[in-house]
Amino acid sequence: MPSWEIHEKYAKLMGIPIEIAKEIDKLIDNSGIHDFYDIFLERSSKPRDPMTIQHINYLKSLGIRRLFGINKIRVRSYNFKSSLFITSPFYEKLKTYGEDGLKAFFLHIFRFNWEKRKRKNVEILEIGADTYHFARYFWEIESFIKSNYELILGDIWEDIKRRRDRKTLKEIRRLRHQLKR
Repeated sequence: MPSWEIHEKYAKLMGIPIEIAKEIDKLIDNSGIHDFYDIFLERSSKPRDPMTIQHINYLKSLGIRRLFGINKIRVRSYNFKSSLFITSPFYEKLKTYGEDGLKAFFLHIFRFNWEKRKRKNVEILEIGADTYHFARYFWEIESFIKSNYELILGDIWEDIKRRRDRKTLKEIRRLRHQLKR
């Protein structure tokens, strides 16, 4: 998952107050199971959106995969089960944060899938909803991601490099410590 700095940067760019974004992230992380929201997502059998496919092909033509060391960019399509979400205890807590809270929640779902570190895969989610009320959040976030995709990939790549550098430094320190014994 991308670092909290990336979470906060894109919440801010979407106009979501950082305090609300942080509270929603805490709420999600304290729910017991990090990917608990998967129960609200049902894999869709519908064909992928032609505009998304066109956008991915454009990014590939720019050499984005090679530039950022990404093995695969793929699209996952889901239907959001609004009726199940609305009746959940989580929704009751989330409502207290208003529109910004809902945006932060749905942005979190998209953000979590930006980076699949182990395989260097990036997923673009297409999420449709059975009611307009939630669909508009998905459309807004999806549009935001598509218009900032190159910036997002660059930030993810920098984040990966920072973590790798930190891990390497930790390993060097550990080895030095062992050699001193």
